[in-house]
Amino acid sequence: MAFLKKIWKKRRCEYPNRRKLTQVPGKPNEVDVVRAEGAVLEEGDLLGVDNLNDLEQRIQDGFAESRIYKATFLLDGWQQSGSQWTQTASCTGMKAEYDTGAPWTYKSGNQTTDAELVAGLNQICAGKLETVTNGMKATVPHKPTCDVPVYVRRVSV
Repeated sequence: MAFLKKIWKKRRCEYPNRRKLTQVPGKPNEVDVVRAEGAVLEEGDLLGVDNLNDLEQRIQDGFAESRIYKATFLLDGWQQSGSQWTQTASCTGMKAEYDTGAPWTYKSGNQTTDAELVAGLNQICAGKLETVTNGMKATVPHKPTCDVPVYVRRVSV
């Protein structure tokens, strides 16, 4: 199922910014504030916990369906093997029986100006990136000098 867009309704009323101030008895510097908006023309959608949790769930479902995963290759997780460095990073939600060996596209991070991160991303892209059970394995010629996030997306077949 694709992401379901919600059309949010704005609350419309006669006097949207009007409030009634009532002095709190016995407290000279305190007032209670209540809406005094006049006639409500349309209730609108409440920006509350139920709607926000629904939004979070719809976003999570959309990412799961699109098969976009994030693997982060950690600075201290690299193992040297001869002249190469390797590391396997887990991708939460990746299903080995479905995703391993499938065609993939890779995107390293988002646009960044951090020189260390750019160098790390370039090293990952210059090396070999492959799917393994529940994750991604990178083999690079030089060890990156920082944590490197890599986003992967399963290509439709």
